[in-house]
Amino acid sequence: MEMIPILLGTHEYEWAINIFSELFAKYYGDESILYFGDRQEGELPSNINFQPVPCFSEGSWPWKTTFGEGLKSICYSHFGDIILIFLPDHWLNKPVDKKVIQQLESYMKSHPNVVRANLTDDLSWHTGEVEKVEAWQDLEIVEVKPWSIHAGFNGGITFCPSLWNPQLLGRTVQSHWELAVCEYMGTEVIKRDYPNIRSVGSHPAALTRTHGLFHAQPKRANIDGLSEEDKNIVLKHLPEGFLTVC
Repeated sequence: MEMIPILLGTHEYEWAINIFSELFAKYYGDESILYFGDRQEGELPSNINFQPVPCFSEGSWPWKTTFGEGLKSICYSHFGDIILIFLPDHWLNKPVDKKVIQQLESYMKSHPNVVRANLTDDLSWHTGEVEKVEAWQDLEIVEVKPWSIHAGFNGGITFCPSLWNPQLLGRTVQSHWELAVCEYMGTEVIKRDYPNIRSVGSHPAALTRTHGLFHAQPKRANIDGLSEEDKNIVLKHLPEGFLTVC
């Protein structure tokens, strides 16, 4: 089965989907995106196909109490061997190298202990904490040990744009965990069980993105790293009352 990009969100973040979809189409291509959310409140772009979270039928997916439960149900719906997950504030800002994605997908299929393959070219993947694991096709497979104190959650669970082994991710997270707890506690699970479960990255990386939201300040949109043309895309779709910050 061909891998379908998956977008996770709720109606609270629907304002960001138009920005996400336009930049996705520009830099990734015309692929359809499967959007798992609680409910649809407005018209969605043509490349976004809404589907309710499998375990919730009442139009509600409270991320603060049951993000993990919804995520587990998506994982166990099984959309191929490997899935590609984005959040609505993952705004692509340069062309995506799909060959890298395909090669990482191949690597994960051959290494069933890899729960996540990072796709981003973040600075934390160019530090002294990063270790080369092996060469794979045209890639240098790298990893950060999950107990590293210098590279965030890149050695474990983090919901930056990544490829995931859905069955392994579904077994790692717990139903009552919110998103941030899935990252923190999921990484703790990897610390305990490494190397039977691990996260990797690659040189080169597949993509760069702007993290469009300040989560503690929900009406401030980050446009750092976007071209002037792409900043105008953000401004075109930004709701009234929102501020942009570089």
